[in-house]
Parts: sequence; C-alpha cells; structure tokens
Amino acid sequence: MMRKRAVSILMCLVFVLAIVVSAAAADKPQKPLNRMIVGYVMPWNLGWFAYFGDAFDMVMNANGVKTIRLLANWDAAQEASSVQDLITLNVDAINVCSGGPDSAQNVCKLANDAGIPISVEDSAVAPGPGKPFANVEFDWYAAGVMFADQISQRWPGSKIVILQGRAGVGPVELQNQGITKRAKELGNIEIVALKYTDYLEETGFATMKDIVQSGLKFDVVVTGTETVAEGAIEALASEGVVGKKVVDINGGPMDVANFKKGRLAGAVGQSPGFHGMLVAMAMLEKLKGNKVPEMVYTPIIWLTPENYEKKAMPWQMDKSWLPVAEKFIKTGKLEY
Repeated sequence: MMRKRAVSILMCLVFVLAIVVSAAAADKPQKPLNRMIVGYVMPWNLGWFAYFGDAFDMVMNANGVKTIRLLANWDAAQEASSVQDLITLNVDAINVCSGGPDSAQNVCKLANDAGIPISVEDSAVAPGPGKPFANVEFDWYAAGVMFADQISQRWPGSKIVILQGRAGVGPVELQNQGITKRAKELGNIEIVALKYTDYLEETGFATMKDIVQSGLKFDVVVTGTETVAEGAIEALASEGVVGKKVVDINGGPMDVANFKKGRLAGAVGQSPGFHGMLVAMAMLEKLKGNKVPEMVYTPIIWLTPENYEKKAMPWQMDKSWLPVAEKFIKTGKLEY
C-alpha cells in the first residue's frame, strides 16, 4: 500500500514538473531579432530582383536582422542547393522566389524537414508535403484580367500580341490565363499571338520585328516586363510602324521614361521594392511568433499617360515607405 502511494505521489510530482517546465517554455522570450539571420534565394541580382533584395534588406536591417542573398538563375537544382546551403548555415528563416511550382514544393519540403520557416514570393507551390508559412505575391491572374478589361474599354475591337516573359513561370502562366479567359468573356478583343522573350530586351526587339515583318494584323502589344516593352517600342519605331498601343506589366523606371516620351499607352503598375518590404515584414511577424496570413497580395495599379506621375509607386524604396508597408501588411489598406 505504501509503495502504491509512493508511486502515486511520484507520478503527481512528475506531472506538476511537466506543467512547470511547459509554462517556463511558454514564457521563454523569443530569440532577439538582432541575433537572427535570414536568407533568401532569387533568380539574379539585376533589375526587378535587385530592387526587391535591397528593400528586403532595408526592412530586416532596420530591425537588426542580418541577411544572406543567394542567386539561382531560374535553375531548380541551383535553387535547391542554395536552400540547402542556408539550412546548413542554420538561418532563422528562408524566402525563395522559385522558378516553378515543382521546385517551390521541393525547397519548401527541404526547409520543413530542417525545421526552418520558409516563405515563397511570386511562386506557386505544387501539391505535396512541402508547405510555406506564407506566399507573398502580386495577383498575376488579376493583372491579366486588368489588361483585358482596360484594352476592351479603351480600344475595343483590338487584336492583341502578347510578348511574355519566361514560359512555365507561375506569374507568367497566371497572367496568360487571366487575359485569355477575360478576353473571351468580353468578346470585343482578340489575342492573335503569344510569344516568350525570357524578359530580355533584345528578344523583345527581335520578336516584335519578326511579327511586323510577318504581316500579322494587330493593334495592341502587351509586354511581360519593362525591358521587353522597351524592345518592342524600339522595334516598332525601326520598322516605321505607328499607331500601335504598347502596354506593360511593370510600371517601373523604363516605363515611366516611356510614358514621358509618349511611347507607352498603359501599364499594370507594380513595385518590386514595396513587394520586398512586404515579404520581409511577413517574415518578421513569423519570427516574432505572430500569426501571418497564408497569402498576401502586393497591390497593383493601372497606370496611364494621364495618371502615372501621381500613381506610379517607385521601385527604389526608402525608409519613408516603412510605415506604408507596415500598415498594409496589418490592415490591407494602401495609403501613400
């Protein structure tokens, strides 16, 4: 009897100790931000991605968090290797801009298995065990719909040539789906060609020249990046073609210059800098132990020759944009 009682008392003590340890663990403060290191992987360190990376670094550095930037050149094997390098370095969190859904699934699983939080930006994730804590992206499907709606309203009856970025990349395919489906619904515009340029100005130039010389009838050119818009505009000029409308997906510095010159008819305005801020802020919330939405859409705005000076969001961010991004990530309200 005494033995049973001793065992019972011992079990109670173990139970109480477990509660005390659990409570202590719950009360244990989060690791200070100024002792954290985060890593992110992106295709390259030029143009759009350079603006993104600089803004991401700005937010993290303002909070004392160190960053590591690795490049993968849209290559799935290099992407996985970069994430594995970050895991080996025992970073506190990872973000990836992936070249495709399958690759995104793979790197998410690598990070999940290592117990390191991972987010993706502008990267659809294929079905599977790998899960990001958040996906921060532009609503690329909505951007495609925006193109169709604006072209239909402004230039009804138009035949459209699309000079897209890189085939198979999530944002590109979503834009294609959005504009194609919406154009069919509207019925007063028609897509007559879809070509890919790998986001290169010279490819946009050559492809546009080929289309003009083929004799294809078209009225509007939709481009997948401001560099391709520049190439298309130059090609049209070199061929002596006038009256065609060029609209772009970026609204960046090159687009602003073309608006000023009267060479661009419209743009879906985006800011990779503001986007980088939002990706960083979502990660900060996760590192602080706060709840983060699984999907965050960075805002897009339709720009015209009449409104771009007031509405175009700069790509190069400075600290004055921090409160704007903080408010947006918490409330979804964009005020600037």
